[in-house]
Amino acid sequence: MKISVILRTALKALSANRRRTILTMIGIVIGISSVIAIISIGKGFQKKTTESLTNNSSGNVETNINFTANDITMDLSHMTIYSKEDLRLAESVKGVKKAYLPKDAASSTDNTMEITLNDEKTTVDYQLLTGDGQKTIAGRRLEAADNLMKQKVVVIGSSIAKEIAPSNEAAIGRGINLDGEVFTIVGVVKSTNNYVSMDETNIFLPKQTYKKYIVKETPKTTLALAIENDKNSSDVTRQVVSVLKKQGSMHQMGSYVFLDMGSLASGFGKILGGITYFISAVAGISLFIAGVGIMNMMYISVSERTKEIGIRRAMGAKKRDILLQFLLEGILITLLGGFIGFLFGLGFAHIIGIFIKITPVVDLTSILLTVGISVLIGLVFSVMPARSATQKDLIDIMK
Repeated sequence: MKISVILRTALKALSANRRRTILTMIGIVIGISSVIAIISIGKGFQKKTTESLTNNSSGNVETNINFTANDITMDLSHMTIYSKEDLRLAESVKGVKKAYLPKDAASSTDNTMEITLNDEKTTVDYQLLTGDGQKTIAGRRLEAADNLMKQKVVVIGSSIAKEIAPSNEAAIGRGINLDGEVFTIVGVVKSTNNYVSMDETNIFLPKQTYKKYIVKETPKTTLALAIENDKNSSDVTRQVVSVLKKQGSMHQMGSYVFLDMGSLASGFGKILGGITYFISAVAGISLFIAGVGIMNMMYISVSERTKEIGIRRAMGAKKRDILLQFLLEGILITLLGGFIGFLFGLGFAHIIGIFIKITPVVDLTSILLTVGISVLIGLVFSVMPARSATQKDLIDIMK
């Protein structure tokens, strides 16, 4: 018998019992939708986590190379670890978008620092200036020359001046301890509060002075690489390290190393993937229950259609045709239920993703998994009912 005829017969049999077919299908829909939702959310979280390990704030894949001196006692503070030629060498490697030295901590403009007043340490807000400062009520304001010459001078608020001198004028020329360094007070500005507070700026000092004395400039031992998105960051960085080891300006005085964030992200991604599939497998237990429901429905269908089976056998249908028809009925139920469950699972995943701010990821693996599980359940749980249909004796049926 032609497969098309058997398929049409199977579809008619399912249509004749729509309510039972739909109720049986619900278990498959729930099971598949649960698995797809968990996998897509898990893959989305995996992708987001991996990108956060390898991408910087601009969205580029970024890696860092660090220089370690052979002699740990070597003073690198006055050395240029990465020359312009080193940057050019790094950028000559295929896959490197840009090579640059990361900014140091002294680039910030607003922060807090510790000052010592009357032998007690107090935290206040400070501001770094590169040009002329604001008008003062005593002494002079900070000037651009103070910044260029890295002068150890500072302008303070009147609330601080009140703590260290009887008047604002008397505070001029005195020293003040800022993070362990003594600065000379050259001016006083009016404070909005009558007491020392972190809520207002009470310390003003030249930016270059701050970089020299408060935040000691450290040698830039780190080289940052922006990697092209379609390249393997680990392979590209490894090639840059190889070039620097041979031609780097400091290659004879130390070694260049890098933390393989690509491998770290890959390993972390595998762990997350394993957890996702494990949870999906637990959720997939409902598919086993749904399969038992399909088997039960198929046994009932076989017992109700005994006469139909006998007529078809009498008209020349082979046991193989009867077996194939019942197998197709089971597979059709699970395939349709799997398709509906897949759509529901995607919907649930996107709704959940909105709340947890994760974009679900659906790939070919998820689609093939849905189809494969559906067909497997339909096949496995329909085999025994289908075989029982073929084993009925034709004479007994006709009685």
